[in-house]
Parts: sequence; structure tokens; C-alpha cells
Amino acid sequence: MLAVARSILGCEHLAWDAVQEALMCLWHERHAPHDLCGWLVRTTVHKSLHQVRSRSRRTRHELLAVAARELDFASDPAEFAARTDLARTILAAIEQLPRSFREPFALRELEGLDYAEIAARLALAPGTVRSRIHRAKALLRTSLAELLHDPALCALCQEDTAHPHG
Repeated sequence: MLAVARSILGCEHLAWDAVQEALMCLWHERHAPHDLCGWLVRTTVHKSLHQVRSRSRRTRHELLAVAARELDFASDPAEFAARTDLARTILAAIEQLPRSFREPFALRELEGLDYAEIAARLALAPGTVRSRIHRAKALLRTSLAELLHDPALCALCQEDTAHPHG
């Protein structure tokens, strides 16, 4: 059960929490399940996936709260809306990263862990953690540049329309 939870969560401590929750569910069952081992593994998987979803929602909520808090509430409501939209766009781009890049990036940039802590939590070599975070940043730069590019504000785009190539 612990190995299954660890493979889903990538963290020993969270895996133990999922196993404990599965065992508590068994404790509350009126009758023992017919296939006890299968039931425990399936319940551990469900509890682990629930933790992943909860952590993702919590991270998204916290980032939006930080973005909102950084704004001066007496400032322009249009600026507040624009920053909130920007925060949502950034979160969506982070969520689109492949899991192997998203997890180390989130642990570093959102939770503030250092490379050694991330390597230990995800059972990876520190060099792998560094390269995955570097790759995640490169992917984010590319996707955010595409999402946030405004031709009306871009000097290069304006130059191209003023002097069409013929």
C-alpha cells in the first residue's frame, strides 16, 4: 500500500497519510471486504489521488489569494481584474506542464524547497531536479509568450504592418 501511495504522491510522508486514511476507512467498515488486499490497495489509490487533487486546488487558490493580496484594494479595479486574469493564466500554464516537470517546479517556486529537499521528496537525483525545473521554466516561457502576446502592443508586429514585406 505504501509503495502504491508513494508512486502516486512522490512523498513518503504523504504516502503514509494516504495509507493511514485507507486503514481508517477499513476500520469504519461494518464487514470485512471480500478481497481485503485489493480493497486496501484500491482505497489507498483513491485516498492518494484525492490528496493530489486537493493539493492542486489548494495551490491554485493560494496563488490567486497571493495575487489578490498584493494588490492595493484602493487601486484601479481594472488593474485588479487584469492581475487576477494574469494569475489564472499563469496557473493554467503551470497545470499544463507534464507532471514530471510540474512537480519539481511547484515544489521549488511555490513551496520554496531547495533542490536537495525536492530530490529527496521525489526520489530523484539533484541534477535531474535542476534540469526538470529548467525545462519547466523554458516551457512556461514559451506557452506564456504565446498566450500573452498582444500584437497591438508589440513594436515588432507594428513594424511589420507598417512596412509589409513584398
